[in-house]
Amino acid sequence: MTTGADLLVLVDLDGTLVRGNSFHMWLRHMVMDGLRTLSPPARYASRFVICVYAALRLARVIPHARLKRACQGVWSRAMARSADPEHELNCFLAALMGRVDPRIAGWLARAKDDGAITVLTTAAPGDYALPLARRLGFDGAVATPRANGGPWSENLREEKERNTAAYLRRMRWENKRTILFTDHADDLPLMRSVEEVCLVADEGTLSAIRRQLDGATRLLTL
Repeated sequence: MTTGADLLVLVDLDGTLVRGNSFHMWLRHMVMDGLRTLSPPARYASRFVICVYAALRLARVIPHARLKRACQGVWSRAMARSADPEHELNCFLAALMGRVDPRIAGWLARAKDDGAITVLTTAAPGDYALPLARRLGFDGAVATPRANGGPWSENLREEKERNTAAYLRRMRWENKRTILFTDHADDLPLMRSVEEVCLVADEGTLSAIRRQLDGATRLLTL
């Protein structure tokens, strides 16, 4: 696997760096364990809104993006009302840290020791993905932004590739040799833009993705 000081390492979050789906974990955390620094009325109102949107999503009334955007709004309003928003965030980050894949964390640590640049790029909400990236020592991160009344989209598929490329240009890292760690075919647009992919997946997924790549990208498994 490529290493060295001129290396850029892109890392997906859900199913790759973190075992499981961090967004689903976030919703469960808010509904079951979190938001305890809010007053009871605000806490239960927030949980109720999340449950309503989750039910609408389960019934296929709304798309996944609508659920994500709504829950980001719930979190933002909850943090504005919280007596200790830092504690709220840290409680969830601690849960995520416990799900980090030690194989990838170890590989990234060694790569950074050799001078590599590491960037987390994920469809997960930036509300927690960006502080998680800082806590784990990433040099940068790209995530789904918070909706602030303007245009909004998930950092997913082609949009993820475009957003990541734009971020790398801003940081002047676009000319580095690049390896991507991912677990999912959703990242095919990003896979096609790098030299090397380490796929954290089973043999069936590996074979399916290999068939869709043109051979220019080196495909490995962890």
